[in-house]
Amino acid sequence: MVFIRSYSPFQGEITIPNTVFTMESKLKSIILVEDNLADVKLTEYALKSLAERPQLIHFFEGPEMLQYLSEANLEEIAIVIIDLNMPKMSGIELLKIFQADPKLSNMPVLVFSSSDDPSDLQNCYDHGASAYVVKPLGLEELEKTMRYIVDFWCQTNALPHSFRDRPFNIKEANIPC
Repeated sequence: MVFIRSYSPFQGEITIPNTVFTMESKLKSIILVEDNLADVKLTEYALKSLAERPQLIHFFEGPEMLQYLSEANLEEIAIVIIDLNMPKMSGIELLKIFQADPKLSNMPVLVFSSSDDPSDLQNCYDHGASAYVVKPLGLEELEKTMRYIVDFWCQTNALPHSFRDRPFNIKEANIPC
């Protein structure tokens, strides 16, 4: 069974129900860190168009995602997709944490941003981004982009086995929250 889970910083304000797809999948999960609910819903919709889709685990903010990673089996995650411009912790700040941590530095991180500014792109790669994708404007293009992401990162790409050695320790990461 494939699940989409959302984690919200809104304590008691807005609750987004979990979405459950009844489809077996051998694909590793995708983590999405995106503060814009419309973009989250469009990504979910684009993934629904795939014959085989991974579990999508969504977080509105970076610190909650990092807490999740400290408890998760990192071998079950194919890629972390992050928005560049988020209010609590920017995509660059997240990239710096991934880059500095010996455990997370092997995790593929794709920046998915509306910005096509060459300096944003360069800054992300300078801080360890595995890929940078400008968010497509139309639904058909988004579906195609998500298909490419899933095909490569969830099916083709091979990750090192270093995730088994030791878990990510959020306390050691010195994360400003």
